[in-house]
Parts: sequence; C-alpha cells; structure tokens
Amino acid sequence: MTPGQIARELWARVAAHDWPGVRALLDDDVVLDYPHTGERFVGADAVVQLNADYPDGWSISLVDVVSEGDRAVCEVEVPMEGVGIFAVASVLTVRDGLVARIREYWIQQVGDDPPAYRAHLAERYDGRVTS
Repeated sequence: MTPGQIARELWARVAAHDWPGVRALLDDDVVLDYPHTGERFVGADAVVQLNADYPDGWSISLVDVVSEGDRAVCEVEVPMEGVGIFAVASVLTVRDGLVARIREYWIQQVGDDPPAYRAHLAERYDGRVTS
C-alpha cells in the first residue's frame, strides 16, 4: 500500500475501533507527537492505548489525504457529542509499509475568538469543511 492508502486505512480502523487493526499498521517503535500539548507517545502499544482510551461519543470523518514520497497528510474532523467538532491535521511517515512517525495537531473548531485586528477582513462560519 502507498502512504496515502495506509493513511486512509488507519483512519478507517480508528473509526471502527479496530484496535488490533490499527496496531497492525504501526511500526513497533512508532512515535506520535502532539506539538500543541507538548506530548510524545512512543511505541505502537502506547499509540493504540491512547486511541482506545479516548472517551466515547466521537466519530471520524476523513476529509482529505495528500501523499507524496513516504508521507501522507490527512485532514480529519472528529465530532464529539456534547463537546463540538475537533479538526485534526495528521502527518504520517511510512517506512517499510508501516506508520513510523505521526505528528497531529488537534483544535476545536470555532473554539477561539479571532483577534480584533482582522475582524474587518473576515466572515465568520461554523468551521465545517465544505466542498
């Protein structure tokens, strides 16, 4: 599979809560970085457990995947009951057919007020991706 195909399959397995299937796509020594919180998760078992322990009430919507070389970049929406919608940018590095490195940025859509200096330039919308 190409990195783009692996990325699509990874998100499909996460959406299905198929944790053994997720584990099968990860290198044993995979590293997942969350730059927005300064966290690093090392090892496939830790990455799978992180996802398996996430509180219930969420779903996954894969918006887009762009792939080149050994990398795939994904845009994902994660609606969560009672919380809102999270937007995720995920950068995967694939080596030997397995995900070896992941960098994810999670934000809550329309979770922050925009700065006043640019208010006159922008229209507000709900943050959802539209075609």
